Amino acid sequence: MIEYNYHTEEVPKNMRITQVSGIILNEKKQVLIYQEKNGNYRIPGGHPEKNETLEETLKREVLEEVNIIISDISYLGFQEVNGDTKDSYAQVRMLATIKSIGEERPDPAEHETYQRILIPLKELNNYLNWGSVGDEMTQQALNKIKGVE
Repeated sequence: MIEYNYHTEEVPKNMRITQVSGIILNEKKQVLIYQEKNGNYRIPGGHPEKNETLEETLKREVLEEVNIIISDISYLGFQEVNGDTKDSYAQVRMLATIKSIGEERPDPAEHETYQRILIPLKELNNYLNWGSVGDEMTQQALNKIKGVE
């Protein structure tokens, strides 16, 4: 059985990072999601490449998947995944702001053009269906935004 736990501290040095995804906000504090062919909704992100920082991974993946340039990137936390491999691993979550939006175009990895959707941040987990981990991540992002304003 796979177990997911959300942590707000930094990823432990010895833990493998398999994914960096972002809650990407516009000026109205709406979050960008996209819908896959199978109907699932996602936040942009993907696998880090060798020697890439978390910020570099998120910038590259958001540009590739939804053709959006982001700024003001900050760390939220990570989802620890246990049970599907020998060792647990981390899926990092970041917060960022939309700097500019390009035309919709195919993701070079999946060759699919995703429909970009903006929703209220408080509704994010209604789309992602990530259970308590999604609720924790969303609440942390809401708290961080309130602290910044």
